[in-house]
Amino acid sequence: MSESRGDLAGRAILVTRPAERAQDLVERIERAGGRAIRFPVIGIEPVEARLSAAAQGYDAVVFVSPAAVAHGLDALALSAATAPPLAAVGPATRAALEAHGFRVPIEPVGSQDSEGLLRAPAFARDRISGRRVLVVRGEGGRETLADGLVARGAAVDYAEVYRRVRPTAPDPTLAADSDIVTVTSSEGLANLLAMLDEAGRAAVRRAALAVASERIGRRARALGFIGPVSCAGAPGDEGLFGAVLRCARALSQRPSDSS
Repeated sequence: MSESRGDLAGRAILVTRPAERAQDLVERIERAGGRAIRFPVIGIEPVEARLSAAAQGYDAVVFVSPAAVAHGLDALALSAATAPPLAAVGPATRAALEAHGFRVPIEPVGSQDSEGLLRAPAFARDRISGRRVLVVRGEGGRETLADGLVARGAAVDYAEVYRRVRPTAPDPTLAADSDIVTVTSSEGLANLLAMLDEAGRAAVRRAALAVASERIGRRARALGFIGPVSCAGAPGDEGLFGAVLRCARALSQRPSDSS
């Protein structure tokens, strides 16, 4: 998606992605004339992977995030020449694997998430039953993928190679001054609220919200967000940036913004 200078003029956008993944979205916002506020709500720390078997003993290995790639490849001692078929949840994870020379033959279908990956032909019941799958993830991730594979007769193990932590807020007042808040996970949404004082929480709940999925949008409403909510229509930063633009248009139609 191309950015036109001035699309976000006068708008402050809170970028809550982990620091190492924020740059692309920040640049898109700034090219469109917005003020990007870096406010990471999830930090990533490596942990020593607890593996039940060598990765080469599996019929497929699933990476759920770029962090899983960054911290999992060395822990698993995977090589592009000998790796079993790999799967990636989302384009950023696939790109991270490809940057290390790996092919990713198993991709999501219909949506860039665990549900989409379960629709991949390689994970159909008649193909995955009796097979062994390793899921490389952070501690305490979603169980949707594993539950779906087990229900189809697969044996699933985890390699948990990192943990998500709540970082220290850079400056809580920055969040309160934002017009649009970007959120890419329900965990990040909860962390954002926990990192702010009462006044800050009230302010961000009134801001427009650009979210990565409808599920996050529903969670935001349950947590008291009352501003416009726009869901990304495509995966990755391109889709999230599109949601930011729609939020800006919604804000421009508010009576208080035009008075």
